[in-house]
Amino acid sequence: MTFSCSNEKKIAQFEKVLGKENSETLTYLVNDFESDFLKRQYPNLDTKNAYKQFLTDLKNGRTDFLKKVSKESRKRFEQSNLKHEIYSYVDSVWIENDFLIKKRFVNKSLNGTIQYSVQTKSGNIPSNFDKDSLIIAEMDSRTLNNLGKYWTALDSIKNQNDFIKEYYKFKIPMGFLHPEIVSNMMLNSDLNFSDYYIKRIIITDFIY
Repeated sequence: MTFSCSNEKKIAQFEKVLGKENSETLTYLVNDFESDFLKRQYPNLDTKNAYKQFLTDLKNGRTDFLKKVSKESRKRFEQSNLKHEIYSYVDSVWIENDFLIKKRFVNKSLNGTIQYSVQTKSGNIPSNFDKDSLIIAEMDSRTLNNLGKYWTALDSIKNQNDFIKEYYKFKIPMGFLHPEIVSNMMLNSDLNFSDYYIKRIIITDFIY
């Protein structure tokens, strides 16, 4: 009972940092993933083993089935504030000196203020290349919003779990990690797939 009470307090602290609406959105995404996607993909497995098989499939290079996550969940995420607490999105792209592609990202900080960051990518762009098409393609870019409530909340509890601590250490500086790498890390860590935080890491890293 003492352990349960302590764990509930830690979860409450995580959700306090993340915010009520964002926490409700993330819980909805987790529940829908389990009751819809996992049930359809692994009908003969219980939830814990379905998570494990899901990671095993990702480790083996299978990613096509990620598109089968329900449209309702994807729509809810796209319309949510949570997406901006996890990611920063491009608001402008421009090309300088015919070889520098610059992208400006909008970062929403913990207190709700907006900050901007600029990333530069160099490359030899041929003079006859359609620069407008390149700019349009780069407008779909996103990066981690390290200032957002999701990563701040995860930072606040990362020392509770060796895997989460290691995951956070690599994720923040590197941004997007290949699904095979993260799934392999998880499978080798002998995780508890009923853990509140592990479920949410799986959802945010692989699905959204």
